[in-house]
Amino acid sequence: MKTKTKQDFKTHKGDHRKLVFKVEDTPEGGLDTFDIQWVITEVDDLEDVLVEKKTPEDITIDGDTFELDLNEEDYEDLNKQHYHHEARVIDDYNNISTTHAGIIEIIPSTKIILE
Repeated sequence: MKTKTKQDFKTHKGDHRKLVFKVEDTPEGGLDTFDIQWVITEVDDLEDVLVEKKTPEDITIDGDTFELDLNEEDYEDLNKQHYHHEARVIDDYNNISTTHAGIIEIIPSTKIILE
C-alpha cells in the first residue's frame, strides 16, 4: 500500500467532518481484515497524539475505503492552527503501512449557541 502525502485539508473548529480515505494498492478482499488507526499530532511533535480514531470503534471500512467522523469534542485540545494527520493500516502480523499523511488547518470560529 502506497502513502498518499499532502492530504491537506481545512476545517472550522468544532465543525462535524466526515473524512473518507481511499487506500491505493489494497490487497484482494479489501481492508476488512486490517486494523486502521488515524491520528492528529502536533506538526513538530509527532509522538504526542492529540486525537486518535481506530477500528472498529471509530472507523468503518468498505472495500478499499475507510471513513471516520471528526466531531466537536475532537477539537477540544486543538488550539493551534496547523496539525499533522496520519492514517495507518496494520495487518495481522503488526506490519504498519502509512497510507495517508498531511496537514489540517483549523480555522477559528465563533461559538454560536442555538436555542
